[in-house]
Amino acid sequence: MMETHPRVEKPFHKEIKSSVIFHVIVLGAFSLKSLIFSSPIIDYKSAIRVDIVGLPDKITSPRPPQKAEEKAKPEEKKPEPAKKVEEKKPEEKVVPIAKEKKNIKDVQKNALEKLKALDKIKNTVNNEKSQMDAIERLKKQEYRGNNLAAGNALTGTDKFQYDAYIGELDSHVKGFWDLPRWLSEDNLKTVVKVKIDSRGFVIFKQIVSSSGNQAYDEVAMQTVAKASPFPVPPSKFSGTLEANGFNIEFQKQE
Repeated sequence: MMETHPRVEKPFHKEIKSSVIFHVIVLGAFSLKSLIFSSPIIDYKSAIRVDIVGLPDKITSPRPPQKAEEKAKPEEKKPEPAKKVEEKKPEEKVVPIAKEKKNIKDVQKNALEKLKALDKIKNTVNNEKSQMDAIERLKKQEYRGNNLAAGNALTGTDKFQYDAYIGELDSHVKGFWDLPRWLSEDNLKTVVKVKIDSRGFVIFKQIVSSSGNQAYDEVAMQTVAKASPFPVPPSKFSGTLEANGFNIEFQKQE
């Protein structure tokens, strides 16, 4: 049998145990002290809030008024309308007044010239009118000289000239007389009064005695119209032929 020897502990292990126990006791004492004597808690948030509130007041508050002032300054520098109203109107008014005086003088001159022109026109019109009146008087005198007094019989040379002119008229009108056959069967007669001017042109024609047949009367009137102008009358008879005229008989001859 083997002999058992009792386990002998080494002194090193004993020291470790004693050291551990000592530290445990010390830590326990500090923890008890901290529990019994607790220190007040510092509120760091309150201190931080004061700084944060103060910063924006210093930074943001001064800037907006400066910008407003800078923007307001250019708006105050816009008195341009006041500069444009540089009361130059009195100076301009002085010039037009002189011009208006000149214009008034020019207008007056033009008006006077127009009046003078109107007077000249009136004078010329009056002169022309007086000339026309004189011509009319001369014509009347000429007609009076050429007119044959009613009831006076033509004698001598006047009768010869008158008969010669009437014969000329008769042959002239017959050249335009064209009576249809259906009208020539009846014995019809139409008398037309004719007036001619000094050149022989017909200035008046009228039926003074109708045939009773409208177609026959129309042929007579058409014949007078076609025969115009008539032969130029002698100057001594032109006034009477234009004022009193003469009669033409349209009758079928057997």
